[in-house]
Amino acid sequence: MDDQQRRRARREFIRTRHPDRGGDPAAFAAGLAELDLARVSVPSARVTLVTDTPLLLGLLKALVRRISGDHPPPRVR
Repeated sequence: MDDQQRRRARREFIRTRHPDRGGDPAAFAAGLAELDLARVSVPSARVTLVTDTPLLLGLLKALVRRISGDHPPPRVR
């Protein structure tokens, strides 16, 4: 398989199995890792899984940040 076919297969895999489209996050990460290992000439992309923070924990963290004065840096400068 050449690089173009590998990229096409990877895009198709992402399109059909992405967690935002109802795919399993663990299976998606494992599948991407397998595709990246099979590809030698193209640098692999890292996959980061982000989970939702429970509401109470998110509120508690925001309250602690507000009280301590430790504000995260702005996203856009």
